[in-house]
Amino acid sequence: MTRFGFGFVLSLLLSPIAAQAGNPIGIWHTEPDAKKQTAHVQVTKCGSGYCGKMVRAFDQSGRQISHKNVGKRLFWDAVPTGKGDYSGRAYVPLLNKDFPATMTVTNSRMIVKGCGGPVCKSQRWNRVN
Repeated sequence: MTRFGFGFVLSLLLSPIAAQAGNPIGIWHTEPDAKKQTAHVQVTKCGSGYCGKMVRAFDQSGRQISHKNVGKRLFWDAVPTGKGDYSGRAYVPLLNKDFPATMTVTNSRMIVKGCGGPVCKSQRWNRVN
């Protein structure tokens, strides 16, 4: 599995933010990974929570590319915590494991945070629509 999968999904947990949880439904553009690749993640309602699936990947020049993680569910069961964010599970393709994850939505920005053991990372995603 590429570093993209690991960095992207591990990016689902870390900096605390005191904000009201916004609506996560939509398509979100990720920050670049170590290979300068980005992705669009579509967040939808699923069951009592929210799920996110990678729907497109892009190279460093912004051209859409084929990527083995396109179509994969990257997080699920994300439910409001009452603290201004959502808590659920995230899949880390590089490790072939899932971990606890959180996301905080404020207007057109979402902070996604993730920890895999002692390694934690966060990213800021921007709403596409």
